[in-house]
Amino acid sequence: MNHRFAELSVRLPKSLAMLENRVRDRVQERLSRGKITVAVSMDGDDGELGNLKIDEMVARRYADVLKELKTKLGLAGELDLTTFVTLPDVLTWERNELDEEAGWKMLEVPLNRALEDLLAMKRREGSFSART
Repeated sequence: MNHRFAELSVRLPKSLAMLENRVRDRVQERLSRGKITVAVSMDGDDGELGNLKIDEMVARRYADVLKELKTKLGLAGELDLTTFVTLPDVLTWERNELDEEAGWKMLEVPLNRALEDLLAMKRREGSFSART
């Protein structure tokens, strides 16, 4: 916090990237100087943000090509589920887009809490160093 001006860096998940300016504004309302990094990550169930999808057409095309290759090269073995789940684009995450207000609802409370905690820590440090 020994910087003369505010140097602010904000890192958000892609689904919340549209909130960068709102986050910057909120931080700058509360902090006027220092090197500040805001890093947001989202953990837990992604049910609201996406669904796992199977691209059946891609899987069928892989099956056709692999069967053809097996015949042409005289290869032994069977195609199984393990083969398909490791192939690119068979399984994909389809992400639902959050609108800006829904994203802000998720982010505003934890952001405010983090800023309050930071300011409380600064006050404690200030009172401690004033006593020494």
